[in-house]
Amino acid sequence: MVSLTSLVKLKQHSMPKGNSLVLLVLLMLLVCIRAPEHEPDAYINWKKCHSLNLQTVCDENMVFLDIVAGWPGSFHDSRVLSLSQLYGKLDVTYFFYFRWLITLFRDNGHLTRRQRQFNTALPAVRQRVERSFSLLKGRWQKLQYLDHLDLVMAVNIITASCVLHNYCLLYDDFDDGYFLPGHADGIEDG
Repeated sequence: MVSLTSLVKLKQHSMPKGNSLVLLVLLMLLVCIRAPEHEPDAYINWKKCHSLNLQTVCDENMVFLDIVAGWPGSFHDSRVLSLSQLYGKLDVTYFFYFRWLITLFRDNGHLTRRQRQFNTALPAVRQRVERSFSLLKGRWQKLQYLDHLDLVMAVNIITASCVLHNYCLLYDDFDDGYFLPGHADGIEDG
């Protein structure tokens, strides 16, 4: 099993001297909601259901380090990121792995052994981190569908669920039974 720390070391060894790197994984989740009374079309996502976006930065232990909840489901991942406070904090010292911006080494036939290792390991780490959403939605089943007209309440429920998710992980309240059926392997479809 490859850790985020070892991925950082692999990437650093393959970068020019003097560059530092911290690896975090940014993930997005759509939380289905009842159609809001005000501007319901803005909340329709690519799956054709009403939803709110949840943007998270997660570590390899499934702990959320940063969350932003509440943007309409029609907003693309990159737009949610650009509107977040996190975006303003992005720095060259951080390396984020985005679904829409794959930062693997380009394989032009001349990759080093470490670069090939990195290209193999990064998707595996992302899959493990995606398990955080399966655990979150499995433990807090209410996130399968929020049936609230009050969007502020829906955002508060999402945020509180993320905080409680972290609390449970930090205090070793973990069981594989919490994962959604069929999602314990980290495969999540939004």
